Amino acid sequence: MISTLLIGFLVFIAVIAFTTWRKTHNLPPGPSPWPLIGNLHQMDKTTPYQTLTQLGEKYGPVYTIYFGWNPVVVLYGYDALKEALIGQAEEFSGRAIVPVFQRIANGKGLVFSNGSHWQQQRKFSLSTLRDFGMGKRSIEERVIEESKYLVEFFEKTQGKPFNPATRITAAVSNVICSIVFGERFETDDKTFQTLLQMINENITFLGKRGFQMYNTYPSILKWLPGGHNKIFQNASMLQEFLKHLIDNHILTRDPNCPRDFVDSFLTRIDEESDNPDSHFTMESLILTTFNLFIAGTETTASTIRWALRLMVAHPDIQKRVQNEIDSVLGYEKSPPLKIAYIALH
Repeated sequence: MISTLLIGFLVFIAVIAFTTWRKTHNLPPGPSPWPLIGNLHQMDKTTPYQTLTQLGEKYGPVYTIYFGWNPVVVLYGYDALKEALIGQAEEFSGRAIVPVFQRIANGKGLVFSNGSHWQQQRKFSLSTLRDFGMGKRSIEERVIEESKYLVEFFEKTQGKPFNPATRITAAVSNVICSIVFGERFETDDKTFQTLLQMINENITFLGKRGFQMYNTYPSILKWLPGGHNKIFQNASMLQEFLKHLIDNHILTRDPNCPRDFVDSFLTRIDEESDNPDSHFTMESLILTTFNLFIAGTETTASTIRWALRLMVAHPDIQKRVQNEIDSVLGYEKSPPLKIAYIALH
């Protein structure tokens, strides 16, 4: 009897605390949260975006839900997103401090950082990547080289069914590696394939419930076994691999003649070595290359895979695209960056 009363009292206090907290923070409307779990019980396990869509239809373009005890303000619909990302771009330019990414990157690097560190890393990365290849090979040449390797692999299948996913990911990753590290890897290299597999595992985890559960209860789950630990192991191994490549650059580089992104970053570290507040350190170099390696690989590869899938599903559109390519380029030429740019605009 006493235990029942105690549980009831604790639940009552938790509900009051949630209600009071919500009012004092003047948050947008939304579904009432449960103590401790918030609105997690309402989220569809396999398609959470459908739940968010339904809540947007009910509560409007700006509403609040709770992941555990953490409030999350959701923007729903084109107009709300346009107003936030364009109309109020400065206010919405920051990144949320997500526990999974905080543990992996410690607020450093290009993707999971904020404030001055993010601004400096972004400015440097954009200018350096834009200038490549530093009087040597351009990004266009690197893309064309990898596309030829990819086409050769496709031709070897001789029209038989095959899954192109692994090869596409490898080709995209090699473009990134060529720009960042100045070298490419053989597609069948076991180490390279292991790295790509780890990237795939980590990206896949982002769409699973375990990702949200860790972000909701990081102080608890970081001590418990489970699938979430795998992504941290993968991230650590990837960063160690990148550190090894960077160490090799340090031994062979000429400070007066940077070969790639890493060399340029190392030069910037040397230039700011007397600045104790510099955002250009070995840690930020490792994490920035880590961001480029993972984000640059998976996003582009996923886009290409979807394009191929849609072409297969709609052969009439595939034929129109092929006819347009043939009429502009013919059968032998590779599309240069200039033509691709004009086509996009």
